Amino acid sequence: MYGQNVKKIKDWGKGEGTMKKKYRKLAAVFAAVMALGTLNAPISGVFAAEATQSEAAADMTIIQTDKGMIQGLQIADDLVQYRGVPYAAPPVGDLRWAAPEDHAEWEGILDCTEYQAMAMQILSTTDWWGEEFYYDYIDNYPNMSEDCLYINITSPATSPDDNLPVLFWMHGGANMHGFSYEVECNPEELARRGVIVVEVEYRLGLFGYMATTALSEDSETGTSGNYALMDCIKALEWIQTNIENFGGDPTRVTIAGQSAGAGMVSALITSPLTDGLFTGAIMNSSFSPFGTRTPHETTVENCEAWLEEKGYGDLSLEELRDLPTSAFMNETTEKSEIYGKGFGICLDGYVLTEDPVDFYSKEGSLDGINLLFGSNSGESNGSFSLTTQEDFFASAKERYGDLYDQYNFEELFKTTDDIAATMESFRLSSQLTSTTSRLGGLMLSELNPDSNIYMYYFSHWTPGREEEIRWSWHSSELWYVFDSMRDVPEQRDWTELDYQIGDMCSTYWANFCATGNPNGGDLPVWTSLTMDTPYFMEWGDEFKLRYNFYDGTKNADRDHLMVDYVINTYGLQEYFGE
Repeated sequence: MYGQNVKKIKDWGKGEGTMKKKYRKLAAVFAAVMALGTLNAPISGVFAAEATQSEAAADMTIIQTDKGMIQGLQIADDLVQYRGVPYAAPPVGDLRWAAPEDHAEWEGILDCTEYQAMAMQILSTTDWWGEEFYYDYIDNYPNMSEDCLYINITSPATSPDDNLPVLFWMHGGANMHGFSYEVECNPEELARRGVIVVEVEYRLGLFGYMATTALSEDSETGTSGNYALMDCIKALEWIQTNIENFGGDPTRVTIAGQSAGAGMVSALITSPLTDGLFTGAIMNSSFSPFGTRTPHETTVENCEAWLEEKGYGDLSLEELRDLPTSAFMNETTEKSEIYGKGFGICLDGYVLTEDPVDFYSKEGSLDGINLLFGSNSGESNGSFSLTTQEDFFASAKERYGDLYDQYNFEELFKTTDDIAATMESFRLSSQLTSTTSRLGGLMLSELNPDSNIYMYYFSHWTPGREEEIRWSWHSSELWYVFDSMRDVPEQRDWTELDYQIGDMCSTYWANFCATGNPNGGDLPVWTSLTMDTPYFMEWGDEFKLRYNFYDGTKNADRDHLMVDYVINTYGLQEYFGE
């Protein structure tokens, strides 16, 4: 079973039929076209121009949108990037804590060659991942603003008629931090695989999720909160209206995200406001169909308590909207002042009307949407802290209840010291997350026969920086699915194996965006997740289909323990028996 469809990494990419060689040929053709002459002169701000889309047809740097024309940047012979394209009006003034509205039209051509400000946040440069992803901002405070509703589009299209699939990317960051142009999500190589990549900036934290009684009373929908989700819906609507002019296919939009971004993906799948906006969904490191949402009333209580804590409890909504951004957040704001205060996705009754567990348990809930999701072998290994043997066993006994003794847990997970207990705790946590997702995916496949569902488990260790304890840590797969690794001092000492894995992972993604199926070329065959083929694809030093983690070993009962726990916890007996 473990040996099915094993693919040695070193064999990937051989032969003239590989994706990379195809796109090299495409790039050469595009370069020849561009050599004939382009309209790519420097511009500053918005300037008057008489150019039209038809006049600039040979130059994909100038595009007509529904609000006006924009100028992008030719970043390579085969790629154009449109940076800081506005998809909604700036959410400032009366639009602070309000649903996004249409951007005003403009005259002339809007310069979209520079990234715009990231959303207001406390960028976590001092956390352990700061060195990994935010190295450009360790010594330089980034440009942040409430005026943040922009998208960045990276496209290989040579004509508006190319009809390419679209990937819509939502960054992670606990709904509190992150931005659309992070280095690990560099979209260039993914775009070279024939996908238009759209990366969205959206409101975060207190600006993205504030919910109060006054805001609900002021809203046409009678509710408040979830503004970040509304931002993403607005951007998806923008794509439906405009992406054809960029060479994209509005009927092949895949939404994707990692961690909190994956939570956004799941929320958008369950929202009644997103019908027809996308056909596929990718969720990295955060998907379970068994979750529940924070009630709106709880979010309102938490947000109003925070305003009281800030000394703003007696201010009217008009007065709150008149306060400067710095009254809520500035360069000296500590994470403890913002984090853990209740700012996040809630069941507001408008954007979200039911819990995930209720939505996903209904027959046909996916409505034909194809899914690709998975997690990593080191999901908990990032913020490393020691767990004692005593604490490991006590925590497991509390979680697993009768199964703890039934499976003789202390013998099954026998450890010699606290370090071993810590690593076993991490391993069990990651494998339980994966097992939960796999059984949840199998349930969904039974309820949604019209949807293709694929699951992965990323187990390759990124090189260096304590890899022996970090393993494939939470977020590490992003370097590979975007194939964004670069030979620069600030990044890791990437190996040829890393680049080969990145090639494969990114190609799987591109194929999924194009067809709803990740397979193609000489990639290892990845079967859809069904009761007949209950396999996930391990993305490791080898790529192979697996059914579980310990089959055929003395620790096979570890799999049985996890499966029984998930079935009992979520009441899945009708799908898997007692």
